[in-house]
Amino acid sequence: MAGGLTAILLLNDEIPQKPVSIIGGAAIIFITLFSFIITILGFPRKGYLVREQDISFQKGLITYKLTTVPFNRIQHVEVNQGVVSKILGLSTVKIYTAGGSYSDLSIHGLLKDDARRLKSFLSDQISRHE
Repeated sequence: MAGGLTAILLLNDEIPQKPVSIIGGAAIIFITLFSFIITILGFPRKGYLVREQDISFQKGLITYKLTTVPFNRIQHVEVNQGVVSKILGLSTVKIYTAGGSYSDLSIHGLLKDDARRLKSFLSDQISRHE
């Protein structure tokens, strides 16, 4: 929708282009800075906890979310690295559950060795609960 509105504004000859460009550029800068600030401030509020029967992950600055997954509901665990994550030496652990995509869990920003250890631990727990 925003792309369509931008195209209409830029292609319309009756609207002066300079103010549209300035407002559009300012909006992009504002959204980028806002996202960056929210990410930095929200980082200390992220964390995971492995207990005897489950794993929990919490996140959120503006909205708080706590997800707990029992080991007996986990079907598959994988470790992923994107291009930027690979450069930074970080990984994401993805936990797929029997409850569908709503109850799946992703833990981003783990060190590569920590992610592999967590995957190994969870895989052992899965085999014990089958």
